Amino acid sequence: HRLLGDNGITYDLDLTCTLGSAVLEPELRRDIHLLINEALNNILKYARAGNVKLSILLNTHHFTLRIQDDGAGFDPSRTAGGGNGLRNMRDRAQRHGGSFRISSTPGKGTAWMHMVRYIDHVEKE
Repeated sequence: HRLLGDNGITYDLDLTCTLGSAVLEPELRRDIHLLINEALNNILKYARAGNVKLSILLNTHHFTLRIQDDGAGFDPSRTAGGGNGLRNMRDRAQRHGGSFRISSTPGKGTAWMHMVRYIDHVEKE
């Protein structure tokens, strides 16, 4: 709440887990945390968004993270050289065999999606 709510942004959080008590590997948990942090910081710095939706789905096959905002949007093809944030997000997803996708249009907000095959990243007992 502090990061978004204290900055006047309303948010919706949707957490869906269809698993029992499996635990993600520490490296994946860390990279997910960093990816969410980077996306939310980008929203605060650049998007001028009023609303954000963060969805996390964890089922027997995949972990899916989706973050959407209604902010300024941008042209993803014109971000080269602007910083490390987007590249780091993509690298974190690929490090775990996952995908990372950005869909954005100037004036229409941005959607970020990250998916990893969950079954490959469960801590071994």
